[in-house]
Amino acid sequence: MKHDVFGKLDYSEHYATWIADARLPLFSPYRVQGARAPLSEEDARREISKLSEAVENLKETVREQLGDQFTDQVETPANEPPKLTRHERIKQEKEAKLAAKRTAQEAKGPFPLSVECPPKGKPSPMQVAAFKFLREHEQLALDAVLAVVWECFQHFYNDVDWRDEIDLDPAQSVAELRSQYKITHLTVSERSRGGLSHLVFHLNADWADEESLYIVFSPDTRKADWGYRPDLYVLLGTDDPRFLPSPHDLLLEAILTNNETRAKELVAAGADINALGVEEYPPLWIAVNEMEVEEVRRLLAFGADPNLMNDDDETTALQRARKLVIEFGFDEATEKELAEEGLFEELMEAKGGRLAALKPILEEIIALLEAATGK
Repeated sequence: MKHDVFGKLDYSEHYATWIADARLPLFSPYRVQGARAPLSEEDARREISKLSEAVENLKETVREQLGDQFTDQVETPANEPPKLTRHERIKQEKEAKLAAKRTAQEAKGPFPLSVECPPKGKPSPMQVAAFKFLREHEQLALDAVLAVVWECFQHFYNDVDWRDEIDLDPAQSVAELRSQYKITHLTVSERSRGGLSHLVFHLNADWADEESLYIVFSPDTRKADWGYRPDLYVLLGTDDPRFLPSPHDLLLEAILTNNETRAKELVAAGADINALGVEEYPPLWIAVNEMEVEEVRRLLAFGADPNLMNDDDETTALQRARKLVIEFGFDEATEKELAEEGLFEELMEAKGGRLAALKPILEEIIALLEAATGK
């Protein structure tokens, strides 16, 4: 398809969307991850020191386990960076220059773009307007996106356990993060607000490990926000009637976020927590399946029907809870059978950890549902 604004669009059966190459000179450099700055001599010594400490700790652990059988054959690395020969140094410099040249060429190239619309359709006026806005205000959009990249990084870096687990490097500004992320492509969403579609930038970041992160820029508000794929439903707020949340959706959100005042207002306005759409699971069944006691309690308080059935496995919330008891081996029959097979001790050992903590949760959920159903 040849489009006046997007240029040449090709439909991708695999991604079920139209794809193109966008001319976005300010965003293009961010489609490749920046090169890490070379280690200073001080940093190199620090890294070697950390490695030396790790080796010594490993040797001590092995020594404790093997005792007299342990033979110390591991040499602790010297506290000096290895010396390169002239030939090795020249080769390393050439490889670095070639890598930098390749990165520079890729950064000058077009920015990958996808446009959400049916295979036989064409971009909507809202999508066209949003892309025109982006081309005319690219610096504004980039500034908003980079501000959110920094906010996202800080969110993960401030989680000390996660930071230590993935060995996340510190940074003092978003400019220092260039070696830790890239913005891989842009999706012009089908959803819109204020007559302009949302622009969804896909973020590949070291600090998020393998999770997919998204930055949603709304031309209508000129603001951006970030989240995971499940968060897109909220981030892509819309004024399109096709995508507006139903009263049931709004009520469910209010209940699950414990916004009791809002939930009561919605109920008074006629919202029904049991008014399910086609192929929707009963919220109470989902809360039971995820073993969320407080969600079960709140949903029952706002009239969630415990007898509503999940059509996929034909169970009510109470039936699902009782099935979970059996699946986790908490029922008397399963424990007796395992004891007869000599596996009871193994079961008890397994329950000694997180599994054991689930039993009182399920018992409380079942008690709530039995009280609600009288069964």
